[in-house]
Amino acid sequence: MKPEIIDGWEELDLVAQRCFCGKLARLQTSWTEVNPLRRFHVCPNSSGIRKKGC
Repeated sequence: MKPEIIDGWEELDLVAQRCFCGKLARLQTSWTEVNPLRRFHVCPNSSGIRKKGC
């Protein structure tokens, strides 16, 4: 499928990523000044700095 361009943005198909534990990883977006709008996957077992998931 070809990406559809909408107002200068492309609509992309996202593929669900699995964590090492086998669960579906959440897609999150960074809002820091160093990595603005950077998307990354996070283990659903993660609860922040102390527990980083599998």
